[in-house]
Amino acid sequence: MTITFPVKKVLTKEFVWLFFLLGTVFTLPFKLNINNLFILGFFISSLSFLWQNRGIKNIKINQYLVVLWLWCLWNIISVFWSDDLSQAFNVISRQLLYFILSLSFLFSASAISPIVFRRILQYFIYGCLFTTITCLVNALFNVYDYGSINPFNKVNGNFFSYFNLTDFLGIHPIYLAFQVLFAVSLLIYHLLYKKLLSFSKVQSVIIILYFLVVLMLLNSFVMFFNLIIVVVCFLFLIKSIQAKLFLLALVAFPVIGFSSFLVEKFKSVHIREDIVQTDFSGENFTALKARVAKYHGTITVINDNFWIGVGIGDMQPALMEGYKAIGFQHGIEKKYNSHNQYMSEMLKSGVVGLLLFFIVLYRQFLTAFRRQDILPVIFIITSCVFFLTESVLERQMGIALFAFFTILFSFKTDKR
Repeated sequence: MTITFPVKKVLTKEFVWLFFLLGTVFTLPFKLNINNLFILGFFISSLSFLWQNRGIKNIKINQYLVVLWLWCLWNIISVFWSDDLSQAFNVISRQLLYFILSLSFLFSASAISPIVFRRILQYFIYGCLFTTITCLVNALFNVYDYGSINPFNKVNGNFFSYFNLTDFLGIHPIYLAFQVLFAVSLLIYHLLYKKLLSFSKVQSVIIILYFLVVLMLLNSFVMFFNLIIVVVCFLFLIKSIQAKLFLLALVAFPVIGFSSFLVEKFKSVHIREDIVQTDFSGENFTALKARVAKYHGTITVINDNFWIGVGIGDMQPALMEGYKAIGFQHGIEKKYNSHNQYMSEMLKSGVVGLLLFFIVLYRQFLTAFRRQDILPVIFIITSCVFFLTESVLERQMGIALFAFFTILFSFKTDKR
């Protein structure tokens, strides 16, 4: 008797495409090399939909992709006034992610149904759960190896906060914090506004509490501020007084209980003195004090390259010269970037690049606002705040996250 296996029925182009799509979103919070493999598979599998759409001529270009491509092209054009071509091509290789992801969604847009969209958001939450649990388990093993019964013991290093929590995965904690914050937003939306995922209410509450604890452990002022923005957005959206009070209680419990590291960090910040400082020759820098120095150094370079910037290949050398001009030796040794995406845009491609970047953000916000779609509104607003303190889009993980969700939302056809 001959036994046959229905391999052809299982390995359809839709199945392969969905596997790589969900794999892409699942690995967004995880290591870059794994995420890159899924992005490549997503792009290749999306090509099969060209024939289903009867060729490229029938593909509709949305306005967000047009402004996104214009902004990317202007950055790429700035290679012509860059001296360091090898670094310029490294930056271009990261910029290609915008084109790869936008084309992947463009080719396969007909397959992105509301059901697929909900599965994408669900797998993003799964990815955040997997990554954070992996980090916490590693922290527990480190505590065991050092023989400390107190996981917050600073003598052997605090493995449960900030850099140590994510260092072994090569993930900057601020990027994981942002993804955890957006996962919390999805779960709150599902729990208190409209059913979006397959989680029950009890499951949603448990995961929200867990994610909020992790968010506090990642110890970020800007993400704490973004969390307040998310809560305020939902308070305006939700009509029920009981639901509003429940949301406040739900968020307050883990935030108050696990914010000790953030409180200790805040004690070292002297806002008035740090902001008006002009002497950057020291070695003791708080997060705020260091950023003020970075901004001064960046502005020094921008003033001399206002219109078209220094080019994508010369950002870091030019920034080091800016730090040298203000005496920020600590920044030179650490090779800091500007830690502000808006300044980074002006630094590399001038006021033209910054205006194009603003149009990208505005286009995404306007589309979501017209549809009265709270999820992309929250994503773009919290991203804009995130950009104030980090050069998010100068890192591949930041590009992959921003490009994936903004492009996905631009193909969304309903509020849900």
